[in-house]
Amino acid sequence: MDHRKNPNWGGGHSKKPGKFNSPQKSGVAAPVRTQVNLITNNFKIKSQNHGVIYTYKVDFLEGSGSGGGGSGGVDNPSFMSDDQLNTSMSSLSLGIGNKAGLETFQKFKIMNAHKDQIKKIFTQYVFVGNNLFSTELIDQQLTLETQKPFYNRYYTIIIERVSEFLLDDLNRLKMTEHPFALSFINSIIKSCLRNSKLTQIGRNPRFFMPEQAKTFNDTVMTWPGFFTSSWIFQRGLYLIIDNISKFLSVDNCFAIIQERLQRLDKNQVSREFDGAIVMANYGQKRTYKVHAIRWDMSPEAYFFDQGDDNKKVSMLSYFLKAYETKITQLKQPLFEVKQKRQNIYLPPELCILVGIPPKIAENKRIMADIRQSLFQKPSDRIASIKEVNKMIARSQEVREWDLNIQLEPDEIEAKILKRPNICFGTQGTALKSLDDTNILRQIVHQPINFQKWAIFCLEKDVENAKYLQDKFYNLSEKNNLNIFVDFGDIVSLHNKSRIDDFKAAINSYFKEYVSQDSPAKGKKKVPTPAGGTPQVQFFLVIIPDTLRQEHFYTALKNKINYDNPVISQFVTSKIIEKDNDRIYMNIVRQINAKLGGDLWRMSFGKEISKKTMLVGIDVCHKGKQSIIGFVATYDPFLCKYYTQASPQGQKGQEIISSNILQEYFTSAFQAYRDYNKGELPDHIFIYRDGVGDSMRKQVIDFELEQLKKICTDEYGSDSDKVLPQITLIIVNKRVRQRFFEKTGGQILNPPPGTYVDQGFVEQSEVIDGKFDFFLVPHNVTQGAVKPTHFYVAENSSRISKDAILNFTYALCFNYYNWPDSIKIPAPCMLADKIAIYRSEIGNIPSNIDLHKLPFFL
Repeated sequence: MDHRKNPNWGGGHSKKPGKFNSPQKSGVAAPVRTQVNLITNNFKIKSQNHGVIYTYKVDFLEGSGSGGGGSGGVDNPSFMSDDQLNTSMSSLSLGIGNKAGLETFQKFKIMNAHKDQIKKIFTQYVFVGNNLFSTELIDQQLTLETQKPFYNRYYTIIIERVSEFLLDDLNRLKMTEHPFALSFINSIIKSCLRNSKLTQIGRNPRFFMPEQAKTFNDTVMTWPGFFTSSWIFQRGLYLIIDNISKFLSVDNCFAIIQERLQRLDKNQVSREFDGAIVMANYGQKRTYKVHAIRWDMSPEAYFFDQGDDNKKVSMLSYFLKAYETKITQLKQPLFEVKQKRQNIYLPPELCILVGIPPKIAENKRIMADIRQSLFQKPSDRIASIKEVNKMIARSQEVREWDLNIQLEPDEIEAKILKRPNICFGTQGTALKSLDDTNILRQIVHQPINFQKWAIFCLEKDVENAKYLQDKFYNLSEKNNLNIFVDFGDIVSLHNKSRIDDFKAAINSYFKEYVSQDSPAKGKKKVPTPAGGTPQVQFFLVIIPDTLRQEHFYTALKNKINYDNPVISQFVTSKIIEKDNDRIYMNIVRQINAKLGGDLWRMSFGKEISKKTMLVGIDVCHKGKQSIIGFVATYDPFLCKYYTQASPQGQKGQEIISSNILQEYFTSAFQAYRDYNKGELPDHIFIYRDGVGDSMRKQVIDFELEQLKKICTDEYGSDSDKVLPQITLIIVNKRVRQRFFEKTGGQILNPPPGTYVDQGFVEQSEVIDGKFDFFLVPHNVTQGAVKPTHFYVAENSSRISKDAILNFTYALCFNYYNWPDSIKIPAPCMLADKIAIYRSEIGNIPSNIDLHKLPFFL
């Protein structure tokens, strides 16, 4: 018998035919292994002549707008005296009028125009950025005067030797000991690839094979390709090669614009292309970010200044002469692209949209086909990588510099971590190994009763709503979840209701049952139950199949978060009608987690203090703004998180400002105090995601210093106050490193728990608490697995390297939305999740109490 009370707004029982699907049975645990032999995508680079490479700094001093003159022309290079050089370099460093603010491509153009003259001096050289590399030693400072204007100015090129290195030494140095060396190697590799049959897209070393493109739905195509980079590991200098893909529209952008104009107005089409990335389908296939569509411009009417003499040229004649490309649509609008110095304009007819169109992204069938096409078996991936490496190793460019790139990838012995334990029992003292992870699909460690909740749906979905209640109740009892599921109030709307009708219904219900007063923005909403009704725990919304799901979800979530802050869960009517027990179980457990009930608790080992605060920080660059995601635990089991998210000051910014860090950590410390009777943590464990290798040092130096200041303020500066120990780990999941198991003549994905902490890392031994490692925490059933890189930037505690490895691995099992290990530790995933939520939804709950719950799961 059902002992749930009758609802106030509807409810009741409804039985549907069909059998329940029983939970999947646990599999047999695989035999435990402790080490594995790995093959990598790294190819050793050595020098054949063991020669010296000299590095020269190249500066460009801006001269007058007429007449070259000077101490020597390009056919007669001169060497400056020390006094002349000091005067010129002083002006340059002080920024006095004649300093040239040239872009990289402009410097390259000037140098390329003088390559014959420069070759007479250096014989063989590579120019990258502001550096010139050569085997020739020129001790004196060289100056060249341009004999024709560039960008309407004349320039003095100053070349000065600044350092040198032996190619052989690169196999013994650390990355930080010679920052320019990799630019030299990468330039040689890029030059080789440019001269191959591959097609470069953009300026980075990413090269593709358009002849092997695959097309889907006659709308989007994928170009397979390769990424290359040189890197200095502990083992030495290596070439890294990995497979990549580029998504491109089949139609050109003008055809897409015409299709959109058949159903949208110009303003709507402009919004669709605002910020879109397009590829120029000519020349070097460069990519651009569209700022606007200029409907008032056209190719036939657009003239611009070209060349150093600023001669007027039409867009039509320019493309015909420069690229042998004829523009056929004379009256099409133009794309406006903002550059640092000026705007440029592109004809949409000669551009291709980069990425997957929203319509295709929403089509699960097509997306499944696309994903399937991208999957490569480990053996196929290694084979294709080896072919590209062979082409590079045997190229003229590599031979000219006497480099020797080995044809076979390196191998390494790696170790496998034991799977962590999970806590059982009310006290959480009983432990069970996670060798079989199916157990995570079925348990709820801390059940939260569904006592007062509401379902919002159309009239035609009322039966689905009633059935949903019964399923929740029955599955909880059947699986011993110990969640008491009371009837939810059913708020039905007429079948032609739109989004605004749902908003009004939710608002009405909220005012009557949750809060009758509207406090000021930012203040805590205090519930005032009507007639003794308990505060509503969550809203469940059945998404109508007659409305666009994504738009409906975003609009309603935004409304609930801002005006009616309550935990919410959305489900489609089609999902309910599938009548799949596994799906219903996932929904019940997800709601339980959103309400603050832990689904499981991990055992992290004796070295992890019960007074640890676990922090996850990520900066997500998706969308129009970069968003900071921040989460911090406040319970001893490292399951309950305080969460926040907000925009960065500017798009692409990685370093987080001191005032935001202050606000976030202060609130996190208060949440910790509230839960732990005024106590503060004695160890702060931070996983910082969203940091590229180039920005790592800057982020560490700035954010670590800010954190230490915040801790001093929070804990007090008295001598008897003990500041918390800090462990800061930089997480990088966008690595190009690949590891595959080599066993019995087969190449397979390595097992979960495989880690590499020597050879192909920057630092294996622990020095001043610092070291790094690669970890494969998860399993993939299709394609090739990608490891995650962890760099321990600070560790003021006595916790061991092994404990950090095991703790990191265990945290990859602690994300409640997936009943197994994931690619990154749970705090990183949660920080990423709330950042994306903030970016896509727009608002996070205005009720600060909800920030202590994972409302965004």
